[in-house]
Amino acid sequence: MKKLLKITIGLPFFLLKKFSLVSIVVIFLLISSVFLIQKITMLSSQLVASSAALKATKLQHKAELKKTIAKEKAKARLKQTIIAIPFVGAAAYAAFELSEFQNWKKTNPGKHKGDYACETARASAQVLNEVLSELPENARPNSKVISSLVNICDKENSNSF
Repeated sequence: MKKLLKITIGLPFFLLKKFSLVSIVVIFLLISSVFLIQKITMLSSQLVASSAALKATKLQHKAELKKTIAKEKAKARLKQTIIAIPFVGAAAYAAFELSEFQNWKKTNPGKHKGDYACETARASAQVLNEVLSELPENARPNSKVISSLVNICDKENSNSF
């Protein structure tokens, strides 16, 4: 009987110990879950804010790029229009080229006029090839003529070294 009494009295204490351990673990998990949910919410809001800022910056950059491209196209059209007038065009062309050469000379102080002419010829040949490729095939000039002009620069540069 003593043994039965000991088991009956010890059983609630045993269950109480197990229950308190389980309760502590459950409370710990609940607190951790609340903390993690709060952290997820905070990080999600930061992500949304960053995404919105990135999109706004992208749109602003795109608008600036379009504006710059439109401005450059307008400059090119204006130059073409001015050059189309014979006497004024010749003077304007010379002024444009002189200005471009002076800007190039500032960024390339060790180079000479011939280097500028060759760099300009290469760039112009690339653009000219792109423009000519848009023309009908029977209206295109021979591409060898354009590439031969650039090859002259390459030959002169290789001879000077």
